Amino acid sequence: MTQDKMSIRRKMALVFAGGLVSLALLELAARFLFGGPRWVNPTYLELGRDFPELEQLLVDRDASPHLQYYDEFLYAALPQETGTVNFTGYYSARLTPASVPLAEAGTIVWTFGGSTMENTETTDELTIANTWARLFNEALGPTHVKNFGTGGFFSSYELIKFQKLLREVPEAERPDVAIFYDGYNDALFGFQYGPGSLQKDLSLKLQALVEQDDLSTALYTGSRWLARYSKLWEQTGARAAEAALFPLPEPEITGEALAAAVRIYTRNVQMTGAICAAFDVRCLFVLQPLLLSKQPLTPLEQGVLDGLVAHPRFGQAGVDFIRDFYRETAAALAGNEAFIDASTILNGRAQPDFYDLGHTAPTTAPLIGEQIAPLLLEKVWDGEP
Repeated sequence: MTQDKMSIRRKMALVFAGGLVSLALLELAARFLFGGPRWVNPTYLELGRDFPELEQLLVDRDASPHLQYYDEFLYAALPQETGTVNFTGYYSARLTPASVPLAEAGTIVWTFGGSTMENTETTDELTIANTWARLFNEALGPTHVKNFGTGGFFSSYELIKFQKLLREVPEAERPDVAIFYDGYNDALFGFQYGPGSLQKDLSLKLQALVEQDDLSTALYTGSRWLARYSKLWEQTGARAAEAALFPLPEPEITGEALAAAVRIYTRNVQMTGAICAAFDVRCLFVLQPLLLSKQPLTPLEQGVLDGLVAHPRFGQAGVDFIRDFYRETAAALAGNEAFIDASTILNGRAQPDFYDLGHTAPTTAPLIGEQIAPLLLEKVWDGEP
């Protein structure tokens, strides 16, 4: 072998080795920078800085995004046991420790909603659903609450899930009352992904699988596999690959989209109500509080709102869309005895509650539950057991 060829090979080997060392150093840096809990919102940390269980809650919540597949309603949290965030094997219902055992309950309550009902911003004991379990036990006697809240769900998928559960659970375990806690995702998804649409970062992947787009499916699967072992890829290439393979549509912030979003939500209320009547279940529909429905905002919350206005996929038009959705929905359902407009229950509080559009501080959830509970009791039981 000539000296020139040996020199070229040595240079190539050095370049290759240098590249590997560089990648290794970048991976170490990524693990150092992003090695903590995946879900750390700075405003949430500010709101929860005095919460005694915050550190453990962050660790436990970090484990909870793992999902389990279910026919029809697609997914829910994988059952898990931790110190603060627990999901049971009963269709992945989140634990409500204040509930009496199901077999001993005189009243069975099912709750539905998105991530704000799933409520992993706080411990099992302080969730909205568990607060209701505690207060219903006091007002009604032995009560069992099943919290079926699931991140990303909205009224259309809750209706699907409700039907599946009614078909499959034993008759003795069917609910006396079902509470649907919504507004956030029905409004937000209405312009982000299309009225009545699931998150596109989920539905586009399902579409690729169903339509046998094998290349996109294989590339995405490979990227996800690599991200499982490489923090560097997880924080860089994986995100770029997903954006390229499954690009999100531009938001549709129009009057037509608003009308369709309101129509879909109100029709879901009507259809769910008809099912409830057929199964002799008393159903209630709660329009939840949001950052945009609280008045006045604290300086910290005003900063969150300013960030939403500046966000390229949200902006002032998105703020107006959600406010209009709430106003028109409340007006459309004002005569419905099963509807509760709870959007303003945090008004007048001097303490900050929201760290984004709809998610709250660890200690705000029980306050929401306590404010809504009397409205629920009045609707269903006229305040009496």
